[in-house]
Amino acid sequence: LSAKVVSRDSVENILDLDEPERMVQSQAPIVEEEAYSSEKLGVKFDAPQGWFIQEPEKTNPSIPDLVFVGPKVSGYNPAISITATPRDGLSLDEKISEINESLQDAINSGQLEILSEQKSTISEFEAYTKNAKGKFILSGTPTNILFREVILVTPEYFYTITYSNEETLFKNNLGNFNEIIHSFALETETNNANEGGGCLIATAAYGSELAPQVQFLREIKDNTLLSTTSDATF
Repeated sequence: LSAKVVSRDSVENILDLDEPERMVQSQAPIVEEEAYSSEKLGVKFDAPQGWFIQEPEKTNPSIPDLVFVGPKVSGYNPAISITATPRDGLSLDEKISEINESLQDAINSGQLEILSEQKSTISEFEAYTKNAKGKFILSGTPTNILFREVILVTPEYFYTITYSNEETLFKNNLGNFNEIIHSFALETETNNANEGGGCLIATAAYGSELAPQVQFLREIKDNTLLSTTSDATF
């Protein structure tokens, strides 16, 4: 086998092809400054620096308004989501009852375990905190996901802030979640808040292949939620 270099002009019947179409991946914005504000949700808080910011398409009322996705560790990305839900006259106790009712089937099936729950006051907001563990199949692997969900009550909205991560990694980013909770403050009137939704745990708990939040968790693990070339880290 031998080869030689020839000029393009000397080659007959060469195909004249157009410039190839190049696929350009868009990278989600990254939190560069700790102080973060959302005009859409009318709030401000200290966000985890270096994390990606996502605004998922609201194909389902339970899809969050904002999601912060952290660096991948052992194949899992931690995620903190924020959803604003109009109160529509509901008290916190009524909201809690509504959430608990939506969780009951998953609890009865053993797919979801409520670890603790309590009402409190956080930074002058009436608040409710729930810790839970869910059992999922992510990328074909049985996985325990821990959740911590805090509902902060304002005159107009329930703000639901949820941290989720693989069980053995959960404590790694709990500090980032607590910083958001304890720095959370109203900034402006909320715009375009979505009706319905508000409980990430409730949606994830059902475990169906069609459950939007299970798919969301799967996409975080598989890195398909983010269009980024930094796959080694995220």
